[in-house]
Amino acid sequence: MAPFNLAVKDGTSIRVLNIARAASELFDEVLILSHYFNTYLVKNIFHVKLRAVPARYHYISAFGSFVSSQLNLRFAQYVLGIDLSDVRRLMRGADVIHVHWLLFTYLAKALNTISSGRTPIIVDLHGLFKLQNLPKGSLRDVLVHVLGLLYEHVGIRDKAIRAFTVPSVGLKWFIETTYKVDPDKVFVVPDAVEWDVINAAKQCDNILMEFVEKMKVICCNFHGYVAYVGSVSSYHGFFDLIRAIKLLRDHAVNIKLLLIVPGRKQLASIREELPEGTVILESIPRKYVPCILRGASALVLPHRAGTQFDYIPSNKIYDYMLAGRPIVAYRTITALETLKKYPMHILVKPNDPKSLADGIVKAIELWGNTNPSPEFNSIPTLNDVKEALIKVYNYVMNR
Repeated sequence: MAPFNLAVKDGTSIRVLNIARAASELFDEVLILSHYFNTYLVKNIFHVKLRAVPARYHYISAFGSFVSSQLNLRFAQYVLGIDLSDVRRLMRGADVIHVHWLLFTYLAKALNTISSGRTPIIVDLHGLFKLQNLPKGSLRDVLVHVLGLLYEHVGIRDKAIRAFTVPSVGLKWFIETTYKVDPDKVFVVPDAVEWDVINAAKQCDNILMEFVEKMKVICCNFHGYVAYVGSVSSYHGFFDLIRAIKLLRDHAVNIKLLLIVPGRKQLASIREELPEGTVILESIPRKYVPCILRGASALVLPHRAGTQFDYIPSNKIYDYMLAGRPIVAYRTITALETLKKYPMHILVKPNDPKSLADGIVKAIELWGNTNPSPEFNSIPTLNDVKEALIKVYNYVMNR
């Protein structure tokens, strides 16, 4: 179950789809229940469309599920949009229910109630409100955040949940210690890089020719450029990077900036703040990204400490490793763990643009003119996801 737009390839949808693909090699059939149609379904993976309803109604039903099973059932029926008999057919023979949003646990419990079954429920926790700062936006955003915090407090302790999957050892430790969850119930299932991305990184000359032809752009000599891939947000460290580049420019260091972002709308309000000569590429399919980055002199991952990135690794770091260029990152737990086998990296004092600027200069001095050296062996693949899922499913199905 996943309430995300699975037709969009971002960090969350990639994780959900990769788990579904890996599970499809372990089971006869995988059903994805989501609001949005998924165009990436393959083999024995099928889509069941849920009704799209505002998040506040999910919160009402999720909290209500601890008080009234009837309220839970009625709302669950509405979201499912199918008759009870269809729900029973849907659940017949189901081995596990893997939920990809803690709030959706109420729907999983309702499926079990309707079908008179005891199918084990697994919840994938790939993000927590507790690891995010209170938003400074609208009252609605603040309210959703507060409700999310409250539900996490009770929802993670829900005895209906048989096991949890998380993307990293750090997040596993955080959940076990913060919510007093039995360590045996928490399994690490890594984020995987799709095979088409890995294979593309092994034939960059052809891939870049394809990219230039499809996107109608001139690419990709970015020697002397520092590259960043990701969102325009403070906790991603984007503004730290902009300050670092400006510090270098102030000291006559001729550094240019390449940004690969989800869309130009994210940059609309800050275009005038970008350093002169910044190159912006938007909405680039992931398989092209490592090859584009291979022309840069340094890659920056400025994800800030004191955020969820202390415990949750970014998919972008794998794109950087496939590019084989020097990586400069803040010294967080996940950066230390992920980059330990990647020689061309420099970790600097977290949340400090001056240290980030110094790290960029050092990385370029050490490796800026070396040939790309992509790392393939340390990149998690669907095989790693499948092996991890076998342990989870064996645990819940044999208890």
